[in-house]
Amino acid sequence: MTKMFPVFAVVAATLLAVHGEIYQCFIELRECTGQLVRFSTDAVHTYNFLPSSSPITRVDFKVQARANVHIALSAGPSDEADMHEIVIGLQGNKRSYIRRGKGGANQVAVSTREYLSRTEFRGFWITYNSGVIKVGKEFHEAFMEWTDPNQLPVNNIGYSTGFGSTGEFEFCVPTPEVDIP
Repeated sequence: MTKMFPVFAVVAATLLAVHGEIYQCFIELRECTGQLVRFSTDAVHTYNFLPSSSPITRVDFKVQARANVHIALSAGPSDEADMHEIVIGLQGNKRSYIRRGKGGANQVAVSTREYLSRTEFRGFWITYNSGVIKVGKEFHEAFMEWTDPNQLPVNNIGYSTGFGSTGEFEFCVPTPEVDIP
């Protein structure tokens, strides 16, 4: 007998065996409710920023890159000393970091061998809440987490590749509201 436990919107399902019982588990996939946009980046580590009209607490994105993916969480749409930098796939797609400031000291460093791909898009998520940054692969738990003792406002998301690696990013951006007279 299969026991069913739905979780929000059903988009994908899998079977799970626990102590001889078969359970059907549902996975919620976030659907883009805004506009899905794609951006290309070059091999120079220069941030491009997505516009935002409110504080950011979560970003979901997909990226296709050989290595060296950088995401900035900042107050303004520019490289700032007071920003958070999430780096995925540095050192030949082997290490990932959370930093305070562009190129700043590593607050977290983890092994992430082959998390990126030059031939397919890979999904990631980042949350920011009360100074706590969490980073995870799509449909997985966080693989990095850090609490900044000096919480920063985050109103902008920057994206970049660099150090010889180019990339393609996909973000879901909110559709602007239009006033109808």
